[in-house]
Amino acid sequence: VHGMVSGDDDTPLPSLICLLSTLGKGHALAWGHDSFLMDKPNRLFDTLKLNIQAVVWMDGAGTKKAAFLTGHGEGARTSRSRVLTSALRARGYKVTNIPGRVTASSLSGIGVVIIGNAVKDFTASELNVLETYVKNGGGLLLAGLGWFWKPYHHRPLDQYPMNVLGERLGIRWLGGFVVDPTNKYNGNTVFHTFYPNCDLQLPGGALARLQAMLASQGSNLGTHLAGNAAARKDYLLAVASVAAGEAHTPLKNGWRAAFDAQVRAFLAKYPRWYGSAPQFDQAREPWFSLGRAVLQSSLAAAFPLNTARVNTLVKALNFKWTNPDYKEIFTKYKILLLDNRRLQGDQRKFIKDLLGATRNVPRTMRRITVKGFLGKTSPDISKSFFGGGVNIFRVSMRPLENGFPKDVRPLRRPVFAIVVAHETAHSFDARMLALSPIYKAWRKSLLQDAGYDDLQYLRSMVRASFFQKNPQEFVASMANQWVMDSAHTMEVGVTRWLAGKGEPILQCLFMLDLYGQKKSPAPLFRTSIKGVLSTIPAVLTRDTGGRVTAISSPEACLHVRYDNHSKAAGLAAALRYGEPSPLGVEMRASSAPTLGNFSFALTGKAPAANAQGFLLLSFKDDDRASPDPALAGRVYVDLSTALV
Repeated sequence: VHGMVSGDDDTPLPSLICLLSTLGKGHALAWGHDSFLMDKPNRLFDTLKLNIQAVVWMDGAGTKKAAFLTGHGEGARTSRSRVLTSALRARGYKVTNIPGRVTASSLSGIGVVIIGNAVKDFTASELNVLETYVKNGGGLLLAGLGWFWKPYHHRPLDQYPMNVLGERLGIRWLGGFVVDPTNKYNGNTVFHTFYPNCDLQLPGGALARLQAMLASQGSNLGTHLAGNAAARKDYLLAVASVAAGEAHTPLKNGWRAAFDAQVRAFLAKYPRWYGSAPQFDQAREPWFSLGRAVLQSSLAAAFPLNTARVNTLVKALNFKWTNPDYKEIFTKYKILLLDNRRLQGDQRKFIKDLLGATRNVPRTMRRITVKGFLGKTSPDISKSFFGGGVNIFRVSMRPLENGFPKDVRPLRRPVFAIVVAHETAHSFDARMLALSPIYKAWRKSLLQDAGYDDLQYLRSMVRASFFQKNPQEFVASMANQWVMDSAHTMEVGVTRWLAGKGEPILQCLFMLDLYGQKKSPAPLFRTSIKGVLSTIPAVLTRDTGGRVTAISSPEACLHVRYDNHSKAAGLAAALRYGEPSPLGVEMRASSAPTLGNFSFALTGKAPAANAQGFLLLSFKDDDRASPDPALAGRVYVDLSTALV
């Protein structure tokens, strides 16, 4: 495969717009935009010249025959590509359309087949015919448009008919687009970099360039790059192209597996630059700190991270000499921690503990980056991370932040822990939306029912309009509270419910089921002021509809009665108030609590007079009288004086 036309220094990476693939005796030339077969571009610059030269060159047998496929919703055909058709005919070519199914007989005698953005599926038989046609010496002139496929056809890019065909040829159309801020004509990008000067845009050429750099410079590579801007640019461009190759090289016919094996061997050969142990100065040599992270993440994105793949990558990425936390996070949770080895032990422990507590929650995440520790490069390759992942802030455990609204007491917790909870929840939410129609509908109804009333949200200090405009932040924002202190979050829900705002308590139950995956016991969370995460099991009781009706745990006891619209019509709750008692006082709900018979037992030693730890008791039923008027609302029981 060779790059024929690409962007230049100030276009995104990668920016290949035309490539040539060889398969057997034949070739395929592929354009990254379907317009390159249409009339307007073929009247401008050298587009027509390149197309004509490609057809003549690929017609190795000299058949002087070319044909457009038109049976799969293709945009290009003789009537819509008049400039190209006329130019070919002027050179003695017979140009026709091939409607309907593709067969060996329909391609017989045709030197070059032109396919302009097919949008209807090829059959397996048609794909085999086209592949055989190329292997036997035929030529394909292809044009596709990757970015339009998913939003207009609502199917994955893997199912784009041009990609299904391209997979057999080592060609893939990506979902992005190329914008050049300096080379434009009537607002459109003008591509002016041609073969052989754009081979760095191809994964194979890029890897060969990296191999050549390491072979010639060896341990002096750092000094060489630091003093040579042109070499740095080539190095970064090569890293971005190799990463794109790992993520996007077609799987069919072993294209990706072969390339992946070469990349793994290369990284394993040079652990000084690509292994997991070194810590780089991200200010002075960001091409190493960021480049390593990009390449490692691309390996994690290339194939499913099953046990065999993880073990393979452990060898390639050389975890041997690094802190064992990194290997543990990768092998146990199949997530690469890409922080340039800068996070402290308490930060890594919080990440490990949260991943361990949520290991049963589906996720899209294959990496956690701390881009503040990776540095910035020119050209910028920070957008070359592929596969699912999240980025967290460069901040220690020391800065604290209160993530709770003013109608409950403040609870200051480490910003780092809040950010990790928030970003990982994004991954959980995205995966659950893709996997579970029930989850998707429940989440949608919670947002609809909360509407534009700020107090109907647990995170009411963030305006309701923000969540309505940015629904992807709804669950992640609640995780800021839920993972820091689930009982305190439920206190927000209970307080609001007693004030006539019923949605926040239902949002608590939603978070309970997200992190517990509708199982009992489900985890409740408590994060200390130093960032130490604890999980407390909560035994759940459900009704026949699967709704949580009772929670029993040392942190929180709750009973809910629903109305006909699944809203909380009755509520009784006892919640830990303040920091946990140092003497281990616990709460337990009665074995089968009801609103009329809701009791709690306190167990443990009587706390000393100065012990911290309180219970918040509340009882209210919209339809029934409280059995004890003293419990209609909020009652605080001071454990320093209560008998246990």
